[in-house]
Amino acid sequence: MSAFVCSAKHIGTVAQRVIEKFQVAGKPVSVSDFAEMMAKLNIESVEYRYDEPTDPKELSAFIAECRAAADSQEIWNEKISDARLLGAVSCFLYQSCESDACYASETYRMVQRLENFLEGNGVKSEGWSI
Repeated sequence: MSAFVCSAKHIGTVAQRVIEKFQVAGKPVSVSDFAEMMAKLNIESVEYRYDEPTDPKELSAFIAECRAAADSQEIWNEKISDARLLGAVSCFLYQSCESDACYASETYRMVQRLENFLEGNGVKSEGWSI
């Protein structure tokens, strides 16, 4: 398997939709906090896959980009189809599961919950990344 870091827009878009639909472990979590959780999970997967740590400054900058994307009204106003959203969700899950530890992550489970919701409503995936 290979892994890549999803774009900040990709993470922000998925984070917005997860928080719109579900609560994280029954407690309120801001969309920007959830985007940060997603970014960290994705980075951890890539680091695990390639056994190469991310520079702390680059990590901080990327997390800030993801948080900003998640709070972006412009991204929120983009009318992404459920099919494109499912593609983005599936991509994120695939890119973030290099280590078995991801499956115990609340972040992973919440994004997977959105994937299950969309698939359960008959949505067919279209595309891969945003």
